[in-house]
Order: sequence, then C-alpha cells, then structure tokens
Amino acid sequence: MYTSDPIHITNGEEVELSYDKRQSVIAQMRAALVDAVHGDIVDAWIDGVTPTMKAIASFGSSDVLDLATTFNSQDVPQTGRCLLLNAQAYSQLLEDLTQQQSQAFLASADAQKGTVGAIYGFDVYLRSSVSPANSNVYAVAWQQECVSRALGNVDLFVDEKNPSYYGDILSALVRAGGAAIRQDGKGIAAISASAPTTEGDTQETTTEGDTQETDGEGE
Repeated sequence: MYTSDPIHITNGEEVELSYDKRQSVIAQMRAALVDAVHGDIVDAWIDGVTPTMKAIASFGSSDVLDLATTFNSQDVPQTGRCLLLNAQAYSQLLEDLTQQQSQAFLASADAQKGTVGAIYGFDVYLRSSVSPANSNVYAVAWQQECVSRALGNVDLFVDEKNPSYYGDILSALVRAGGAAIRQDGKGIAAISASAPTTEGDTQETTTEGDTQETDGEGE
C-alpha cells in the first residue's frame, strides 16, 4: 500500500489563486504515487537477479543486442519484450546509433504505449532512474509473461473546511505490487554500472596485540 502525505490547501489559496490549486495538488499526488509504485515494482522484478556489470559511458546498441541474445537463448517469447533505461543510458544509446538506426528507433516511439522507441525487439521506456533500491542499475529488460504487476485505483481522501486548519486536507492511497513469475529468473535482466556495496565491504579490522612487543622477561 502506498500513501501520500496529507496536503493542506488554505481557504485563501482556494479563493485567491488564478488556477485550481486542488486539481493541481491531486494531479501531483497521483503522479508521485504512480512513480513510486513503478520504481518498487521494477525492484521486485529484479530482486535476486545478478546484474551484468558495464560502465554506463560505454552503453550502446550492442548491449541491447546482447540482451536480445540472452532472451533468445532462454527461449523467451519474441513478443512483449521491454527495456527500461535511465536518462543517461538513453542518451548513450542514442549517441551510439547510426543515423539510419536512430531514425528507425525514434520513428517507432509510441506515445500511447509510453515508449520512446524500439530496437532489437524491445519496446524501450525511459525514466529518470530505474531502481530506487540500487542507483547503479541503469537498464532493466523483461518479457511481459515473465513478470506480474498489479496497480489499483488511486483513492483520494478529502477533509473539506477543516475548522482547525481553515481549509481542506487532501491525501491519497493506492494498492500495488509486482513479482517475477519464473523461478529460474529467465526473461529478466539488468545492467549495472558497478557492483552494489554493503556496509563493511572495505572495513579493516585489527586484533589486540597485532603490534604488541615483548621484552622477553621470564623466558
């Protein structure tokens, strides 16, 4: 379950502003909730997946071809393949494409589906970041029959003319979730700029007496 923080709209804002403050707040709450849901669903899909390590500066069409080859070797269906890129990886991909490839890629964009292009059988999607849990992950590929997701309606809660706040209080809630379907992990892949680090990876420890010197008394 995902919730927004309550937002206070004063009576003055309702009366004095030249635009509908309430509708603006509602639109922002919905967008923020859906964005949080999408990020967490991607994290749920790639949980347990070992990302391919590759510097983002060298990401290009050959990496997308490698993803397609991986899915082909796993007998993943050709249809329903998707690729999510962060902003930097998307830019790197565009720079790597030839003029002919770039024209074909951009021409295949579908605003209704939310895709920014298609390449090597993947519908490509773009987000500012891919994985909220691991900022190093910049590309995630999946096949639609290998993952599951559920997104309910965004419920809006309104406390109008609250006497304590001299205005309206708004909040929102949505139920959502996702998971990988296949136990073998096929049909899902990720590319990361570097390996995730955990606390203590570089910790140095010493034991008492490592540098202790004795004078040999009593030998």
